[in-house]
Amino acid sequence: MYKRELPKIILINISLIFFIFGFLEIGARLLSSAILFGNSKHLFDTSNKNYITNCKSCEAESFGQKIYTDKFGYRTSSLNKVNSKPVEKIIIIGDSVAFGPGVKFEDTFQGLLSDNFSEYNFINRSVIGHSIDQHLQTANLIRKDNKNIYRVYFIYCLNDLSNISSSEIIKNSNPYEIEINWVDKIKDINFFSSINKQLRNKSILYMLIKGIVTRPQERYFFSDFKNYLLDIDQLNINNLKKISEIFKKENIKFTVIVSPYEYQVRNAEVNNNLLLPQRFLKKFFIKNKISYIDAYPKFLESGLKSSDLFLPFDPMHLSVEGHQILYKIIQKDLTYTN
Repeated sequence: MYKRELPKIILINISLIFFIFGFLEIGARLLSSAILFGNSKHLFDTSNKNYITNCKSCEAESFGQKIYTDKFGYRTSSLNKVNSKPVEKIIIIGDSVAFGPGVKFEDTFQGLLSDNFSEYNFINRSVIGHSIDQHLQTANLIRKDNKNIYRVYFIYCLNDLSNISSSEIIKNSNPYEIEINWVDKIKDINFFSSINKQLRNKSILYMLIKGIVTRPQERYFFSDFKNYLLDIDQLNINNLKKISEIFKKENIKFTVIVSPYEYQVRNAEVNNNLLLPQRFLKKFFIKNKISYIDAYPKFLESGLKSSDLFLPFDPMHLSVEGHQILYKIIQKDLTYTN
């Protein structure tokens, strides 16, 4: 009798587990601020492995938000939107922070600029995952087609600095070094890495639990913080100087805007050492006569909680409120430097 009932008992228990997780997932979606991470696979054009770009004329999802690109692969407000006005162009280059995942186009700094500066055509050439090496390639492409370009803004994320692998960075003997944590160890296991990639695209409950337990804002900040403790000859920062020189030769105004991390906005007022990356960059910009804006003070002055300025449980990607601050920074710069 027991053997005949066993499959039924197992089925009931499995169904109960799925019901509980389903109930919790619905609750997380209704009551929490967590969002899905990850991007549509077709968002990226990987035909050139050394210079991945966005898909051309496509509709995709990025961090749970529908996005569109034009025929060049640049993010835009709608599919295949074309600006036919012969106006001056302002080019935006950067990585995922400038691309604006998880935020509707009209709420991004690019969308706000487009709405308020009709005399310019804002072109966002940002690609998720690009670092300084790819930005240098982008600068060279811009140089080949520089007609009607008024200026270029580079939205610099602190993780742009180095292509050095995490294992090499960990070997650094600086006393600020932090040991590899248990999250990194688990992610190195292919099975758990695969599960993570699946769940971050599908489960709000998973993202909520992961955000609370693993503290990604702190974890990612200190991982990137280590780069700024290395000797400068170990870094690719001189490519940033090359980017600046390219635009100087073409008489195109070039400005770097350094975007902060959530952990910095939350804690740097108390622990000024957390702003070491910004001080490192400031020294480099001044030495090489590169125009720059440190966005950290404006984020701090906003009066909003740091968590409100960035996507939920996200170390660096901006929320709607964060994009508004970045918009105001560029708005002021355009108004007073014309």
